[in-house]
Formats: sequence, C-alpha cells, structure tokens
Amino acid sequence: MNKIMERINKNKNTIIITTIILVLIMGIFYWFELRPSNIKKGCAIWAIDKAINQYGNYGDSKKYQPAVYDDYFERCLREKGL
Repeated sequence: MNKIMERINKNKNTIIITTIILVLIMGIFYWFELRPSNIKKGCAIWAIDKAINQYGNYGDSKKYQPAVYDDYFERCLREKGL
C-alpha cells in the first residue's frame, strides 16, 4: 500500500510540474508572438483610419499618403510598447 501511495504522489508531482511548464510556455508564446501580432493589426487599422481622415480633406476619402500612415503606425506601436 505504501508503494502505491508513493507512485500516486510521484504522478501528482509530475502532473504539477508539467502543468507549470505548459502554462509558462503558453504565456511566453502569447507575450512574444500573439500580443505583438494583435497590436500590429490594431495599429494598422487605426493608422489607415487616421491617414484616410487626414487625406479626406483633400478629396478622395479612400486614399492616404504612405508617409502619413507610417507616422501614425509608428506612433501607435510606440504607445503600445513595441
């Protein structure tokens, strides 16, 4: 009976350690892969809207100047910490 309890405790420790490692790996993946990707997507949409609104004063509202877009995109990335 004592050997069975030791085996169960060893399995519990293995499961706990495996769970902690998986959570750390998922956290690192989120922080370095998904988070920057989502920030870049959001900044791109925001920068296009801002650039179109600024260019809209000059005529066609679906056009924008790439330099203006780049400025807004870089500003957004800096504000979000990238």
